[in-house]
Amino acid sequence: MFSTVSRLIVTFDISIYLTLSATLLSVVLLFAYYRSFHRAKSQPASRPLPGPRAWPLIGSIPAIVWYTKYFGHRGFTEMARRHGPVFGLKLAPGQLLVVLNDRSTIREAFIEQASRMTNRHLQGLVKVSFPVQGSLAWENGEIWAARRRFILRAFRTLGYSKRGILGLRIQEEARALCASIDKYGGLPFDPRHILECATSNLFCAIALGDRYEYESPLFCSLVRNSKIVLDNLSAVSIGNCLPFLYHTPVCREYRDAVIGLTDFIRGLVDQHKDTYNCNHPRDVVDLYLAEVKRRREEGETLKFEEEDVWRSMLDILIAGSFSTATQILWTLLFMTKYKSVQQRIHDEIDSAVGRERQPSLDDGPLLPFTRATLFEIQRCRIATVSVPHLASGDAVVGGCLVPKGAQVLANFWALHHDPQEWEEPEQFKPCRFLSKDGSAVVMPENFMPFGVGPRMCPGEQFAKHQAFLLFVSIMQRYRVTIPTTDPMPDLEGTVCGPALHPGNFRIIAELR
Repeated sequence: MFSTVSRLIVTFDISIYLTLSATLLSVVLLFAYYRSFHRAKSQPASRPLPGPRAWPLIGSIPAIVWYTKYFGHRGFTEMARRHGPVFGLKLAPGQLLVVLNDRSTIREAFIEQASRMTNRHLQGLVKVSFPVQGSLAWENGEIWAARRRFILRAFRTLGYSKRGILGLRIQEEARALCASIDKYGGLPFDPRHILECATSNLFCAIALGDRYEYESPLFCSLVRNSKIVLDNLSAVSIGNCLPFLYHTPVCREYRDAVIGLTDFIRGLVDQHKDTYNCNHPRDVVDLYLAEVKRRREEGETLKFEEEDVWRSMLDILIAGSFSTATQILWTLLFMTKYKSVQQRIHDEIDSAVGRERQPSLDDGPLLPFTRATLFEIQRCRIATVSVPHLASGDAVVGGCLVPKGAQVLANFWALHHDPQEWEEPEQFKPCRFLSKDGSAVVMPENFMPFGVGPRMCPGEQFAKHQAFLLFVSIMQRYRVTIPTTDPMPDLEGTVCGPALHPGNFRIIAELR
C-alpha cells in the first residue's frame, strides 16, 4: 500500500515537472519566434556577414595578421576583393568589427541609418588615458551633439566662418612658415616639424588664444606629445589591443605624452578662468567658459562643466593639427617626383596671383589646378580608415545584418581606389578633380576625405582653407626638390593613427 502511494507521488511529481518544463520551453520558443518575426518585419531580409574564418578564442586575428603582413594598409581592401563590400572580423569573443568598403555601403550606414551608427566605439587606450566626458571625438548621445553644435557656433561667433578673418590668421602663419624655410638658405631639411608647428599654431591661436615661436621648447614639447598620442590611437596599435599595457613600461612614452598634454591644456584653461571677460571673448576657451556659466544659470538639462573645457580643446588640437600638416607634407613629396605638376602649379600661381602680393583665400577660384592637386593627394594617400563607430541597434547594410554592439568602420582607402569609381585609381592625376575645360574644381560624390554623416569632421572647411593657403604660399616662393645625395623616398607611407604618413625625407626649397 505504502509503495503504491509512493509510486503515485513520484509519478505525479514527474508529470508536474514535465508539464512545467514543456510550458517553459514553449514560452522560450514563442519568445524567440516573436523576436525573429518582429526583426524580420522591422528590417529587410539580410544574410550573415561574410569574412575570413574565425577561430575559437582568437577570432579572425590570424587573417588580420596575414593580410597586414603582405598588404599593409591595403589589407582591408584585399579582404574586400575576396569577401565583398561588407565583411566582418571577429577580434575576440563578443567583439565584431564590420568593414564597409564602397560608397553605397558607407552612405547606407552613416547617412541613411545614422540613428543607429552615430555612436563611437571607445577604444581601449582612450578609455584608460582620458576622461570621455567633454570629448568631441569619443562622447556619445545628446550631450555630444550639443557640444559639437556649440563648437561650430563658437567659430562663427569669433568670425572664423568668414573667409577674411580666417584668411588673415592663416596668412600670418604662412609668413612665419616661409620665414622658417628661408633660414635653411637652400640647404636640405626635413619639412615635417615646421609644417606640424604651423598647423598646430593655427589651432592654438584660434582655440587657446596663443601662437608660439617654432623654436619654443614648450611649443616643441606640445607638438611632440600631440603627435605621440595621435600615433598611438590607431585601432590596431598594441596599446589599443592590450590597454592594460598603459600602466607598464611598454606605453611609457605614450603615458608621459598624455600627462604632458593634459597639464599644458589644463594650465591654459585655468589661466583663462582668471582673466576672461564674458563680454569680450578672445578665443574658443572664453566662449566655452561663458557657455558653461550660461547653462548653469539657466538650468538647462544638458549641462557643460568647466572640467569639460580642456578635454574638448585637447581633441581640437590633436584632430586638427596633424591631418593638414600630413596633407601638405605628402603634396611636397609628390611635387619632387612629379615635376611637371609642380611647374604647372607655379605657372598658375604666377598668372593668377603673381610673386609680389601674398596669396589669399579669395584666390581659390583662380587656382583650380592647385586645389585639384591637394584633393588628389587626399584621395590617393591621406585617408585609410575611419575611427570605428558603434552600432547602437541591429541594422542591415549592403544586405548583411550588422548586429547591435558591432564596431563599424569605413575603409576610405578602398573607396578612393575603387576602379569602378575612379579611372586608373593607382595613378596620380589631379585633373580628375577638374571640369572638362579645366577652369573649375569638380567634387565627385565618392570622395569622402572628411567622412560622412553626423560624425564627419566639423573642421572640414577650416582644414581646406588652411591646406590651400599654406601650400600656395610655399609654391609661390619656392621650387622643391630632393637633394641629389638622398635616395628618392618611396610613396607608400606608414599608417599612424587614422592617416597614412610619408616616411622621413629632406627637401631643398630653392627661392624662385
